[in-house]
Amino acid sequence: MSYSFRPPIHRPGDIRQPWFNRAGLVLGLGASWVSLSPSLVPRTWWMTAASVATNQLGGYALGVGLHNLGLRLGERPTPGIRRAAADFRSRTDPARRRGRLHPLTAAMIGGASAVTAAALARSAGAQRRTSELVETSDSGPRAHVIGYAVGTSWWLGGVAFGWVMHWIRSTVAGGVRFLSHDLVGPGAASVAGLGAVALTNRLLIAQIARRMLRRATIANRRWADGRRRPSEPERSGGPGSSESYDVLGTHGQAFVADGPRAADLERLRLSPQTASGQHREPIRVFAGKIAHDSLEDAAEAVVAELHRTGGFERSVLLLLTGTGTGWIQDWTPATVEYLTGGDCASATLQYSFAPSGLAFVVDRQGARRAGRVLFERVRRELERLPAERRPRLFAAGESLGAYGGHGAFASVHEMLSSLDGAVWSGTPRATRLWSRIVADRDEGSTEILPVYRGGVHVRFANRPQDLDLDPSGAPHGPWRHPRIAYLQHASDPVVWWSPALIWRRFDWLDELRRHPAPDVIATLRWLPWVTFWQITTDMPRSIEIPGGHGHSYHGEQVRAWARVLGVELSADQEQTLIARISSRVRPH
Repeated sequence: MSYSFRPPIHRPGDIRQPWFNRAGLVLGLGASWVSLSPSLVPRTWWMTAASVATNQLGGYALGVGLHNLGLRLGERPTPGIRRAAADFRSRTDPARRRGRLHPLTAAMIGGASAVTAAALARSAGAQRRTSELVETSDSGPRAHVIGYAVGTSWWLGGVAFGWVMHWIRSTVAGGVRFLSHDLVGPGAASVAGLGAVALTNRLLIAQIARRMLRRATIANRRWADGRRRPSEPERSGGPGSSESYDVLGTHGQAFVADGPRAADLERLRLSPQTASGQHREPIRVFAGKIAHDSLEDAAEAVVAELHRTGGFERSVLLLLTGTGTGWIQDWTPATVEYLTGGDCASATLQYSFAPSGLAFVVDRQGARRAGRVLFERVRRELERLPAERRPRLFAAGESLGAYGGHGAFASVHEMLSSLDGAVWSGTPRATRLWSRIVADRDEGSTEILPVYRGGVHVRFANRPQDLDLDPSGAPHGPWRHPRIAYLQHASDPVVWWSPALIWRRFDWLDELRRHPAPDVIATLRWLPWVTFWQITTDMPRSIEIPGGHGHSYHGEQVRAWARVLGVELSADQEQTLIARISSRVRPH
């Protein structure tokens, strides 16, 4: 006697089948427990919800796939297996239990609840420890429970959507007689999947991007809160400037309005006085996107402003690449202004209305082009000056600004031959030049704290002291000019984020196990799919972490710029300058 097995064809309207897949349910729950494992920064409730939901959906999809694979492999089961399966179904069929909960099911529910409670308790402890390491507040156990509940509800909503798709597939398979179930099922699922992707890309993501860009554009035209038009002619938007303060944009206005003045530099007295007997007024130049449609036009405006203000006559010229909206972390220009006694000019331009995260997704190459256009235009202007009259040229950028600033250079050699120095902070992993430098690091050094060619010109730092000491704690050799400094915290998810985290364990994750970082929990582990979503949800909050951790680069800028500029600072002077700038920098 021969046996054959055919998948049942559900009749149109037959919705008595379970709306969830048992294998998917098990793996989805397991994925939710794993998603509560530690990450780089402490989570809020929405971070927990996003991590739980995405990992539950991934686990559920894997369970459904394995279940379907098992069905295909078991199309001709033995009579014994068939009878055992039929007996199990008869004992667990809801219609035969007459409303009574099967003991095995009850035990599974109780066990799952216990494991969930234990995972939440362990997660709360890990989040508390992570908060201590990055010196910030913890959301508390209640936030994790709420986040888990919200994430699970999102997951169940996704499963319900899948059940609707399954019902549509079954209806089509039962109504179209001339097509086999094997063809119609996958076909309907594929069409539905492709339709969902197209709908999401064209309607949802596009609409969200347009709305965010529209709001950012409107916000960009508002005056910066608490700022006033500068009264110094050395600043764009001030007296005699061809760049109207009204159209600099919110972050452009903040850039030219903030920062120390000559009187502030005089009071602190960190650098020698100039020949005139007093510190000079720092120059700040900005060209906004409202008044300049093209990058080339904006770069020309920057050069014109540098000529007007005497920027090319200062000893230091600093080119800054900001985020899309033109935001510049004021720690960088303010530090350079204090260290040079105001004998410097800082210049930048705006290349987009989109905030940093949106610009990275929709117009990443715009940042690179902005960095290249500004650098090349200023470089051409410098080459027209006699060598003895040229200011020293430096570059800087943070986050998307670091990514964009690297767009001006094709190699490390070109960067070193074109600049007198640079400080790059929180450089995203997507920055190709950064990735090449890290990949070419000296043997034995780590991805978290690389040593490149002995640190002769290029140095990396998790903490300020790393600029002076090698990973073993021994002093570095001489740091020759030009000097390039990369500031990157071990707890900064922006530096370590990559789509490849879904399937690849990068070196830095293994390094944290062997050499724990001072601000990263020791139990952090890589898990396929899970770690990617954890690092992704870490990024928005990482900018809110206190300076020295996450994606916040504050006081470490002082020592970095002192070393790059070649300015000697005592420990007391360094702390005094950090305190002074910290008291003046406003949140963005």
